[in-house]
Amino acid sequence: MRTSSTDRRARSGALVLLAAAVVGAVAGTALPRLGSTAALLTDDATVTSAVDVVPCDPAAWEDAVAALDPVLRWRLDAPDLRPDDVAAPALPECDVTGGGWDLDPTTAGATSGELGLTTPEDLTVALWVGTTAGAATEGTLLELRGEEREVRVVVVPGGGLEVRYGGPDGPVTVAAPPLTGDAQLLALVVGADGVRLAVDGEGVAAGPAEAGPASPLVLTVAAATGASADVVVDDVLVLDAPLAAGTLTALAAA
Repeated sequence: MRTSSTDRRARSGALVLLAAAVVGAVAGTALPRLGSTAALLTDDATVTSAVDVVPCDPAAWEDAVAALDPVLRWRLDAPDLRPDDVAAPALPECDVTGGGWDLDPTTAGATSGELGLTTPEDLTVALWVGTTAGAATEGTLLELRGEEREVRVVVVPGGGLEVRYGGPDGPVTVAAPPLTGDAQLLALVVGADGVRLAVDGEGVAAGPAEAGPASPLVLTVAAATGASADVVVDDVLVLDAPLAAGTLTALAAA
């Protein structure tokens, strides 16, 4: 996804912010707060695109990821993809040296080995995702699988998201609105206090804890079986803890 080979975009971003500050001072309008995220949860429960005012700084992203010490990272740059995979521009697209993975319903899922988690019931999967709005068919975006255990994030027709898994009282489905921005940091957070979905740190869906979530897990991006989500993804991270909202917000703003 992003690489640390250059900081030219960071310097360009600083110049853009300086120019914007001058214009704002002349016009008498308030500028967006530095660190505003690219997606917001509005009162009518839709996720809408907003101006991303964070400078695109590959070094800052790499530092933020390294500080979290992921147990798994798939950058999904073009050299990382399989021969039949379709490459896409990086998310966010200002990362001109990186790349993403363009999924469609026929895409074969990519599955990890067993995740090296300290406790298999506590983890976060985070990845950059492009717009899901307008999806025509149902497709799987993420799957966590273990013995008698499955958690799936599914894109449904129209672009909404659903998290499906086994809860203490039977199957659970929790719904979230479509992603309509060009790039959002989507996080599936699994822990003893429940399962939740967040976009740029904002919680958009939550449900009870899994039933008996002690078995080790593997991760599949796209579908292990069935149709995959029709969406662009980039830079997949698996973290060894259920991250708090503030940590996810800071990661999205890095």
